Amino acid sequence: REGYEEGYTNGFSEGAEEAKKAAEEGLREIENLIEGIRKERMEAIERQEKDLVAIAFEIAKKIMRQQILIDENAIPKMLEQVIMENESGLRIYLPEYSKTLDLAIDKSIAQRIRNLSENVKVVVTENDDFLMAETENGMVDMSMSVQLSQLQEAVEEAFLETKLND
Repeated sequence: REGYEEGYTNGFSEGAEEAKKAAEEGLREIENLIEGIRKERMEAIERQEKDLVAIAFEIAKKIMRQQILIDENAIPKMLEQVIMENESGLRIYLPEYSKTLDLAIDKSIAQRIRNLSENVKVVVTENDDFLMAETENGMVDMSMSVQLSQLQEAVEEAFLETKLND
């Protein structure tokens, strides 16, 4: 009888220990599964956010294009402030065609910009999206592709900063 009780107790202890190990292993598997799901969910959210930013920039390009099509003075208005700040020695380079906006730039725009100041030289180039202002202090790249790129970088930096602060 003593052997039976000892065997029963040992068997019970071993069984309980094996059940505990199996339960712990099951819990680890569940934790790994939950962590995998959480990680996949965060990656999906990041992909969606990047897609939304890309869509927003495509919309911004279309809005800019529409604005320029609606208002023939849009480009001269954008350049007016640069012209007013740099009364002397200013050279503006305009593209014949803006690939970013899918828009041909009318030659009359160059004349309107010339009319804003006697000291402005306007050069029409064949380079797509090459919208630059050369001042005494250096070159200022005002092309839509560069402006959109800088805006996109700023948005992405703000997005990353928000992620780091979460």
